Amino acid sequence: MARPVWAYRAGSRWRYLLRASDAIAQLAKSHVLLANAQKLAGLSSFDWNHANNQLAVNGELFSGRERRAEDGMLSLDRFWEIFAETDRAQVIKDVTASVEIYAPLQIDCQVIVTPEDIRYVRLQCETVVGMDGRPLWTHGTLQDITQRKRSEEETKRLAFYDGLTGLPNRIFFREVLAKTLLLAERESAFMAVLFLDVDNFKRINDSLGHDMGDQLLKEFSKRLGQCARKEDVVSRGTMIDGSDMVARLGGDEFILLLSHIKERFEAGRVAERILKACSHSIKIGDRELFASASIGIAVYPEDGADAETLLKNADSAMYIAKGKGRGRYQYYNAAMNESALLKLELDSAMRKGLERGEFFLNYQPRVDARTEKINGCEALIRWRHPERGIVPPGMFIGIAEESGFIMAFDAWVMNEACRQLREWEKRTSRWSPSR
Repeated sequence: MARPVWAYRAGSRWRYLLRASDAIAQLAKSHVLLANAQKLAGLSSFDWNHANNQLAVNGELFSGRERRAEDGMLSLDRFWEIFAETDRAQVIKDVTASVEIYAPLQIDCQVIVTPEDIRYVRLQCETVVGMDGRPLWTHGTLQDITQRKRSEEETKRLAFYDGLTGLPNRIFFREVLAKTLLLAERESAFMAVLFLDVDNFKRINDSLGHDMGDQLLKEFSKRLGQCARKEDVVSRGTMIDGSDMVARLGGDEFILLLSHIKERFEAGRVAERILKACSHSIKIGDRELFASASIGIAVYPEDGADAETLLKNADSAMYIAKGKGRGRYQYYNAAMNESALLKLELDSAMRKGLERGEFFLNYQPRVDARTEKINGCEALIRWRHPERGIVPPGMFIGIAEESGFIMAFDAWVMNEACRQLREWEKRTSRWSPSR
């Protein structure tokens, strides 16, 4: 049955309907704007109802095929499943603790959007408590920080890793070594540092070019990783305390940190494996190269109790190994320090001695066996040190060759020998019968 519509009532009803329609349109627009803002910010949200352990969720992170929320709701168990297995236990522990003590929480972790799409997020949440002191709701957000995290990792890679080989660099290695030393001291454990230098690398680099030299270093670094003990790590990830690692210090110098050894001889076994691997040729393009290594070993604590001492002593041992013929390893011993200090002292003293006129030449005549006449002489350099007296050539010639100072000796010997020859010519001409 139709009812009469009073004009004054019809007008107010139409105005109410128009206002309601406008409010609904504004609300829908707000929802769209909020969704767009959340999407631009990479933000997803959740509201955990503690009465039924159901979560109202919203955002892209909850829309994956495997973790799709039905009607915007997830059970607590399914909510935990969105977090990567590597982080899940810690997330559950941290969020549960936050709810129990009603404290705000902020942590970084990984979530699974799809099996192929794993992202880094910053989880923030806070719990609302009822009058009875029990939790009612936990409100939280998950902000996608994947791009920021990747930028941080790239910055870290550039700062702590060698661009050519991908191995940790000197800075990273020193940090890990310092941590490992603290761990070894606390546990009264042994550890070792192996200092490696590629033999004849300069000759290969100069003769075949830097590109070939770079390829050789990359292959060499791979072999080092393969030769390390099973528990050793060619570190490429985050810093972890006490991890064994291979690092490139620069140029053709590498270092291997053995963080846990039971006996001193174990370091030698690793060195033997490296030398054996290096005995096989390395094929680069159509060339077959051989790159042996000289290895110096320093063991904590007897060869040094701090990072600087261990590295210095391993370096000294490596140079001794190289001097003995290359392609071998050498443990450090205290006598090497004395030898190194003597070399340093003599290197400095001979540079000053050349300026002070402490060097002189001995001339050894060369006699023709048939005529028994002198037909030349050999100039031999000698050093009259003000404190040590006459220093044998064997003590300083090798040092001069290693440091490059031998060039200065060569120039001085030539000048002095020519001066002496000219002096002899003057004397001969002065007493010649033709005069």
